[in-house]
Amino acid sequence: MKHPDTFQFWASRIVYNKSIDVLNKANKERLELKNFKYSNSIADTDNTENEKLNAQLLKAIKTLPVNHQQVLHLFYLEQYSIVDVAKRLNISKGTAKSRLFYAREKLKLILKSEHYEN
Repeated sequence: MKHPDTFQFWASRIVYNKSIDVLNKANKERLELKNFKYSNSIADTDNTENEKLNAQLLKAIKTLPVNHQQVLHLFYLEQYSIVDVAKRLNISKGTAKSRLFYAREKLKLILKSEHYEN
């Protein structure tokens, strides 16, 4: 070693930096655990509301014409693109877009009217 008198400073600096790393890691894990617990508690309280909303949405979808139901199902549940929806239903791309648009508009009206009734 060229300068043995600097070894003590060098070694203590390594210990200091490693200690900071360990503390930061522990702090990060604790924060992640706290966030996980918080998000789970929110999910638990939202489950019943989500179920109610899903039931309302399903009921509203069932009131739509069959061709609108088909487009919604293929686009949102099966996750087909507009082009694939059109091919699947043997309609033009424009017709698929139009049906999807009008299906969403009708759903908005139905859900708004149900919201005001409740």
